Amino acid sequence: MHYYIFIIAVFMMLIPQEQAVAQRMIPSATDLVPAIPDAKGFAGMYAGFVGDELVAAGGANFPDKMPWEGGKKIWHDVIFVYSKQAGSWSQLPLKLPKKLAYGITVSYKNGLLLFGGSEQDNVPSAAVYYLKKEGQSWQIEQLSQSPEALVNMCGSRVGDHVILATGSSDLAGTPASKVFCYDLKKNSWHQLPDLPGQARINAVSATSKDSFYVFSGIALHNDAQGKTIRTMLTDAYQLDFGEKPYSWKKLQDLPVALAAGPLQAANLNDQQFIFFGGLDQQTAQYADPATHPGFKPEVWAYSIAKNQWREVGVLPKKEMRLTLPSVQHKNMYYLINGEVGPGVRSNSILSIDLNNLK
Repeated sequence: MHYYIFIIAVFMMLIPQEQAVAQRMIPSATDLVPAIPDAKGFAGMYAGFVGDELVAAGGANFPDKMPWEGGKKIWHDVIFVYSKQAGSWSQLPLKLPKKLAYGITVSYKNGLLLFGGSEQDNVPSAAVYYLKKEGQSWQIEQLSQSPEALVNMCGSRVGDHVILATGSSDLAGTPASKVFCYDLKKNSWHQLPDLPGQARINAVSATSKDSFYVFSGIALHNDAQGKTIRTMLTDAYQLDFGEKPYSWKKLQDLPVALAAGPLQAANLNDQQFIFFGGLDQQTAQYADPATHPGFKPEVWAYSIAKNQWREVGVLPKKEMRLTLPSVQHKNMYYLINGEVGPGVRSNSILSIDLNNLK
């Protein structure tokens, strides 16, 4: 008996440390914030904190039938607010000016800035809205629209500016490489250098100090038969907004594509970015919902100083989701609804304590 215990102990010692860490389950919960009060849930919502209230708005889903059953995707204009004090969500009487999804959200003063996205039937939008709370009243103000309509782009705030990168501007969903900058103080726009590499949609962004980062994404092209081929990208780039003239710096490639993952990577003390899933090339090949394996559960960390990647653990596979907003608030990181399989949404909020990753 002691011999077998000894053999097991030796075997465990031979397991690489990286592999042991990679198998670590990252603590997460779906009961810290209750599910949004919609039976189906949404993909592509706008979300963020206003004070201590979590706001989630818009989004798209298939409320009646799945797409392979002839179901129609529906865009929404609903606004939900979660009060930690009440422990529940409420639906505001106020609605978005249009039914919108798949845009970018940025926290600003006493509200949220909602950038672009698409309207019903995938029509790209150039609108910018300021959803704000004045006293106990919620209001929506329209700001200067973006130079081009954009959907499925990535974007984040860098100081007094919001950067939107890549995405698509047409009904065909053609990927782009353009990068636009919105000046919060001047309510005005200007264009930045295009992102290097292939044009893309569904990239993931991050920010640290004066820098804006773009990771992964999806490139599209047609083969000889006219069939659209999706390529999950693994390249990454940095734009230092504090240095002029502006230029992009190529970073270490991702170990695996993380396209269409939570829109904004978690920032861990300006030292690491944390990526909670995304779409890789292998999983993207599964078109049949009956055989779809679900999305990969691995969690990846990117070291800003070392320009290196490492796998830090996994999340429950059933909780992995795509095309969703992510919200970082204090030491918590929230995944707001999202797509858990082809055409299938989740109405849950996955909460992750970033202290567990330090």
